[in-house]
Amino acid sequence: MSALLSLRTWKRLMATKAMCWTQRQSISYLLTKLNDRKLIGVKGIDSYDYIQGLVTNDLRHLSPTLETSVTHDCIHSFMLNTSGRVITDVFVYKYDYNSNETKQLFIEIDSQLLDSITKFLKSYRIRRKVDIDVRNDFEVWSLFPDVRHFDDQTVKQLSECETSFETLNTKDLIAVRDPRLKEIGFRLLVNNKSSGNENKVKEDIKNFLNSQSIEYKETNSDNYDKYRYRLGVGEGVKDFPIESCFPLECNGDFLHGISFHKGCYVGQELTARIYHTGVIRKRLMPIEFIGDKELPEKFIGDKELPESIAIQNITTNESKNVGKFRNNSGVYGLALLRFEDCLKTDKLSLSESGLTIRCSKPFWWPKEHRIDHIVKN
Repeated sequence: MSALLSLRTWKRLMATKAMCWTQRQSISYLLTKLNDRKLIGVKGIDSYDYIQGLVTNDLRHLSPTLETSVTHDCIHSFMLNTSGRVITDVFVYKYDYNSNETKQLFIEIDSQLLDSITKFLKSYRIRRKVDIDVRNDFEVWSLFPDVRHFDDQTVKQLSECETSFETLNTKDLIAVRDPRLKEIGFRLLVNNKSSGNENKVKEDIKNFLNSQSIEYKETNSDNYDKYRYRLGVGEGVKDFPIESCFPLECNGDFLHGISFHKGCYVGQELTARIYHTGVIRKRLMPIEFIGDKELPEKFIGDKELPESIAIQNITTNESKNVGKFRNNSGVYGLALLRFEDCLKTDKLSLSESGLTIRCSKPFWWPKEHRIDHIVKN
């Protein structure tokens, strides 16, 4: 009987995998190098405990020895100041291709913050047996779905087929599912020193993706930004200006970036108090520019923010201030908004430029009854 049951289980698993493979063929992917993302390496016997006290998420999710935790290859998180405000968003990867090596972590951050975050990490290193260095030998790439609309069927396909992606953690290539949302796709860290040149890097990626039966084509990072903005997902200093918001306002709780069970970390007290007893009225939301006014491809370039844009508020037709503009790529962008007010109107305006926008509630936000304990009238 047990053998028959095992055979049935095996057939069901094979059928499910075949269905996912077939569905995935109907969704092509786009690949881009993220030049605005850099890596910091943390190596040493204290590396996990050290970073555990500096980020909002629980590094035990990366530990292969902790049986009570779900094990991942990468987690999304935030680093906060002592007042609980966001310094930067981060991705933390385990780099354990060789079990005999000392524990290593890769911390992915915005390239503009490379020097300041390196100094921040070193300032908390007292008596910790860790080495911290910038890892210019690895590049960050994103593989994301070439999807125009997030209808129910597409979301279902992306969610189901994501589970058939085989992660990889080797000396020269780390491939993981994006830990924020299944719909975002996958992240790849590629060793450019071992590969030798850009063409070899692309060849290594191609060989891996071919082994996964994933069809893709190369694109630029602007399309990645547009895709994120349509989803309503922020990333980097342009979407999360330093010390300008709290992690819950960045949707860290909805994007698996905050643990409320791990214990103390820098900025933890206020984060926990807001979550359990406070009120969250503002959240980062996707916006779309509408109307006939000419729209720059990007308000915010690679240099300093123009003051008139950086301080631009968002208002209703009654001139009520309901939030702040963050960033855009083409007609899509992000804003930190008082969502209850914004979702009651179909038109908002940027205070300085007069450009008209509309916002929407992301499909991946929890149902209303699941955020009743956070949002209070």
